[in-house]
Amino acid sequence: MSRAVPVSVAAAYRRVYAANATDTSFASRPDTLTEPTGDGVVTLYDGSFNPGHVPSWASVLFFGTGDANDVFLAKVYGVRKAGAAWVYVPLLSLTVTLGTKTGVAGGEVVAAELYADTLAVADPSYGVADASYRLISPADNTVARLLIDTEGFEKLRIDFDASTNDPTGMNALVAAV
Repeated sequence: MSRAVPVSVAAAYRRVYAANATDTSFASRPDTLTEPTGDGVVTLYDGSFNPGHVPSWASVLFFGTGDANDVFLAKVYGVRKAGAAWVYVPLLSLTVTLGTKTGVAGGEVVAAELYADTLAVADPSYGVADASYRLISPADNTVARLLIDTEGFEKLRIDFDASTNDPTGMNALVAAV
């Protein structure tokens, strides 16, 4: 008799945008025949790990530039192929608040960038708490994180909207777990 054993992937965090996003509204995400790549897109399945499978969860750390307590919005999409088209499915909308903890010179998050310390579900909420996502939101100037069920999507897309406050840049790190 075989027994299923849960496995976590020990993947490094990857920066979602090469240069921080400065968008002041969310872009429309219609179906496309072109495979989504580049800034904002994280490929979860590339065939190199456990072919045919994607990690069950992703860990997301948000950060940005500006001042502590600056607020921005983030929207996470799952992206999957359907025939010849790629389909964007919204998974979660968040309100993100920057804290005072900074990165380090030469790191993925540099010394001029602040980690988010507070995350809250925004409207509309697409997920179900503790089933499709989990927020770790200390609100104490340490790093907040989102754990999100990848639902088997091949890619994640993260968009930002700075219209809520004054951040000068927004970004995230994503790791498969």
